[in-house]
Amino acid sequence: MSFVSGRNRLRVLVVASAAVVGLGLGVPAAMADPTPSNSASSHSANAEFFDIQCAVPPNHDPAVTRQLYAIGESRGINDKVMLAMFETGWVESHMQNLNCGDRDSLGVFQQRPSQGWCDPASLCLDVAHATNKFLDRAIPNDRNNPHYTPGQLAQSVQISAFPDRYDAAEAKAREMIAEAGGGTLPPSTPVYETASGNGWQPMLVGFDGQPLYAGTMSAVVRADGTKIIYSVRDGRLYEAASNTGWRNLQVPNHDQVSAVSAVAHGDGIVVYTVRGGAVYEAGSGTWQPMLVGHNGQPLYASTISAVVRADGTKIIYSVRDGRLHEAASNTGWRNLQVPNHDQVSAVSAVAHGDGIVVYTVRGGAVYEAGNHNWQPMLVGHNGQPLYASTISAVVRADGTKIIYTVRDGRVYEAASNTGWVNLQVPNLNGVTTVAAIQTGGTVLYTR
Repeated sequence: MSFVSGRNRLRVLVVASAAVVGLGLGVPAAMADPTPSNSASSHSANAEFFDIQCAVPPNHDPAVTRQLYAIGESRGINDKVMLAMFETGWVESHMQNLNCGDRDSLGVFQQRPSQGWCDPASLCLDVAHATNKFLDRAIPNDRNNPHYTPGQLAQSVQISAFPDRYDAAEAKAREMIAEAGGGTLPPSTPVYETASGNGWQPMLVGFDGQPLYAGTMSAVVRADGTKIIYSVRDGRLYEAASNTGWRNLQVPNHDQVSAVSAVAHGDGIVVYTVRGGAVYEAGSGTWQPMLVGHNGQPLYASTISAVVRADGTKIIYSVRDGRLHEAASNTGWRNLQVPNHDQVSAVSAVAHGDGIVVYTVRGGAVYEAGNHNWQPMLVGHNGQPLYASTISAVVRADGTKIIYTVRDGRVYEAASNTGWVNLQVPNLNGVTTVAAIQTGGTVLYTR
């Protein structure tokens, strides 16, 4: 199989909402068509059969297919896993992020919160989370069963009562893959700056009346105090700095980018990007990307968080197949799995004292772990865990650690010096991504 290359993360669109009807069997995801021999219903999504009130559009959502494709590409999956993923999305939901289905089934893959697919349930409607959960099972299943067809691989994840529907959807899956890999991407969303010093009033970031758009981003403060946003749009990397009025310039030599993490190092900036599933390093002096790896083995990741330790060592924390890895510049980027960290969907690392503290999202909840023992501790207040879909952590000048999280489109702040009391940041709604920096006070960039 040969798929057209194209990588971008896109905003989730929830396209249908209906009451959930209690039908079907207790399986991890919604089961297949109970009347597969009926030619009139053979093109319908599984969600329609188990919830007659679930309105499923007849066509796929291109925003959803492009996001699945971008995540698959960033994780370096093979053609069979990609095809299995697209067959599953079409059969289960017509590639729609459904808020309805069999009993508590939700989302593109009709995953059930009650069966451990997402906690809280809203994460099943987070396309990135749902896709990574599907791949977390599909990738090892493919590795352990190389003889499986794409449809059999899909069945090994979904546990459907009618497994033949997946392979039967191959032609449609190939069509959607070709479109997602080579089609024109819709515009990214605008970026806003919000600071603790101005009462958290969001201000649109842009230059000469032209807003800054991004699919994903990373913010950093240079040694001279300049705030810089590195954003990804249509797979290309851009730089916008506060001392130029946020003029947005394309970073040379950087295309097909799916993730970015920037750090201040000396007087300049070092940017780490994920391109085709592999991690690259580039400095602001030349912007020449260099493949990161050890002994000829590239570092692969779906998402990354880079940090500079007090001694100047650059460290990359990467997530691959749900597991957290650490690679440091002073070891030649030898990539080591961080113990006790699996099922990770997001990561944010900060330098604290002489060490590193890493915050991860696992099963929707936030955990904290230090490099002295890597023992993850659930973050929360009075027994109430802190939940998030994405996170960004900072350390204040007084040593206070602060986590900014996104949950259901809202931004929250939790600080170590308050016992992690979780407070909603005012004026910020409809947010999908947050990047926090510390410069006097805290500044947030959201999209």
